Amino acid sequence: MTEEQVEGVQRLFENQELVTLNEVAAEPINISIKEPQPPRPTEFMGIDINYVQEAYDEVREIVVFDMVDKVTREKIYTMMKEKLPYYRIKCDEENNPTEVIDNGNICARVTDPASGNYIDMIF
Repeated sequence: MTEEQVEGVQRLFENQELVTLNEVAAEPINISIKEPQPPRPTEFMGIDINYVQEAYDEVREIVVFDMVDKVTREKIYTMMKEKLPYYRIKCDEENNPTEVIDNGNICARVTDPASGNYIDMIF
């Protein structure tokens, strides 16, 4: 089937018109109609941004800390892991550079295991 014929079939199905195969192509073809899919979440490099943002907002409201220390990092890690079970979470000394700590913040890294892409979130 040519690209033009495929586009014609798509337009006909979008308009919900009934057609026979003879009207579309001279040779028999298999046509499968897919169920309507829910809208895809907003993704960036394989990471569902809305999902991660929601988890970040929830954890950020809960987390109040006086010190940037190991205990606080572990608490943030635990809460983020609970909210984002399908992502790798890292919140340790390695991904908390001096400039983040000096500002009184903590950085948590959310990584998509499939692609290796990540987002750093500052608390």
